Amino acid sequence: MRLCNGIQELLTLDNIENAESNYQTRYGTPPLKLSSWNPSLYYVNHTLLNSVLFPFQAPLIDYIYSYDLEDEQLSHVAQKLTGSALYKTIITNSGTSSISLTTSVLAAMSCKRLLVISPTYFATFYNCFQKGIQIREVYMQRVNQGYRLPRQDILSAIGDVDAVWITSPIYNTGIYLNESDIQFLREYVLPEKYLIADESFCENGLELARLFGDSPHFIGIYDPMKQFLLNGAKFSAIIIPRALQAMFCQWSDIICGSLSYSAINAIRFFVSSESEQLSRSLKNENLLIHGIVRNVLLSFPDINLDDASSGHMMMCYVPKMPADFLTDYDDILHFINMTGTSVIPGNRFHFPSRAGFSFRINVARYEPLKFEQALMRVATYFSDFAR
Repeated sequence: MRLCNGIQELLTLDNIENAESNYQTRYGTPPLKLSSWNPSLYYVNHTLLNSVLFPFQAPLIDYIYSYDLEDEQLSHVAQKLTGSALYKTIITNSGTSSISLTTSVLAAMSCKRLLVISPTYFATFYNCFQKGIQIREVYMQRVNQGYRLPRQDILSAIGDVDAVWITSPIYNTGIYLNESDIQFLREYVLPEKYLIADESFCENGLELARLFGDSPHFIGIYDPMKQFLLNGAKFSAIIIPRALQAMFCQWSDIICGSLSYSAINAIRFFVSSESEQLSRSLKNENLLIHGIVRNVLLSFPDINLDDASSGHMMMCYVPKMPADFLTDYDDILHFINMTGTSVIPGNRFHFPSRAGFSFRINVARYEPLKFEQALMRVATYFSDFAR
């Protein structure tokens, strides 16, 4: 992996954003962004603002570090993430900060080789690159509109690596590991190797920490506000083995610094009853929009979805098209001009090329009629290419 020519995942995003800007200049309105991180104004007003947010205040003057938080406050976070208040927790300002902190601790423990099971958030790769951690990458297997661990690939690599990195749910899919794969990790990874689970998009109640949190080799990364689509007021929590607590605390000073005002308030919101109310509203809304997406795509046999996706992110697949479709700027611009819509392809998230082309749908981008019509145009465009 080389950085001299820039970070490829960000260069791809630059191409998409430049093409979006070109479209807006040409037509006077932006394309509908099916893959964007931010919810639509409709979704915000219809769902998010129906709940009471942040009825709290936090001090603005003093430095506050994770280890300065009251034990009771940390216990509440651990309880909600794992089902137990006993697990050790480190707080950072964001999931990206937690990835940086975790990879720094791995490097400090002389982790030289990391097995990454993709798709994965690209920041993981560049953090490891900077810290001299070699990466061996294998890919989840897409089987029957779902995913399975690449067990043979893991077994072939496990003796040559120091730790294993996965995402749960599988990045951008809303798909969680089945019981058989969970048991595989318990039997073949956790006894000897550190297992790091990036669960930043995990819906509360489905965390692997509830199953593995008592293991001396499990590290779980959480970004609880992502499930609420509150990206400007957030915090991240890392569930860590007791033996690593001192090391994580020390390195958090170096990598993360003090906690922000919004992080302190976000913690208080997460453990409050208001977050439960918002979670129920979002789950109901997302379920309805998932149904809308499936109904639109029923007429397009060359396009498919995962069967058991949940949450606000899902992936759409066009297996007959090459995975690197919509990589070049001219192709992206043509697609946006023809459909009035933009998407972010799965190869940016390290989806396996053998699965063909894929793109992300953020169901929180929903706007009545506009969303369905845009998805129909996109499906028609890709179906024509797939034939």
